[in-house]
Amino acid sequence: MSCEEETADLLRHAGHKLTPQRMMILRALRHTGGHATAARIAEQVREQYPFVDVSTVYRTLDVLKRMRLATATDMGGGDYVFEWAPEQPHHHIICSSCGQVQELVLAAEQWVGPATIVVNNAGTVEPIGPLARSDTAAWLRSLAVNVGGSYLVSRAVLPGMLERGYGRIVNVSSDYGSYGLGLEGPAPYSVSKAALNAL
Repeated sequence: MSCEEETADLLRHAGHKLTPQRMMILRALRHTGGHATAARIAEQVREQYPFVDVSTVYRTLDVLKRMRLATATDMGGGDYVFEWAPEQPHHHIICSSCGQVQELVLAAEQWVGPATIVVNNAGTVEPIGPLARSDTAAWLRSLAVNVGGSYLVSRAVLPGMLERGYGRIVNVSSDYGSYGLGLEGPAPYSVSKAALNAL
């Protein structure tokens, strides 16, 4: 049984109709080789069937997503990208300056081999200033970089380390995570380093 017949059986057993358009959308997503927007999938399908509407693509992708056959990811570009659900989940790192997306572990392990030691060293001290007049978005961005980045990297490499029975994760922190900088200094840095100490 081919992969498409297997997926068609899953859809049929879940009570979904198997229209030619739905099968073409399924085939386009499954063989796109990575992430694709609904518009890109619609373009691929229209090469064979010019009358397919992008709303049909979105509805089909939603069905596949609810069945956990596809994933949808917001890469920060204003449109979700879809991917046939990989056997192993993976995480994405998105550069806040240029918007480039990296499939973190996959790219690194293809280049240097399995991750055995990982050093989480990203950090930002902004914003600096009184808490009472702080910029909420800047605070949250600081927490996302200092804590969220370390969490995502650790979460991405841990399954492989556990499977291999070996691995080390080093989180680079700061004394400020132990005693803080008060309400006038870079408080989000202290808060995030305290959280990193507990990770």
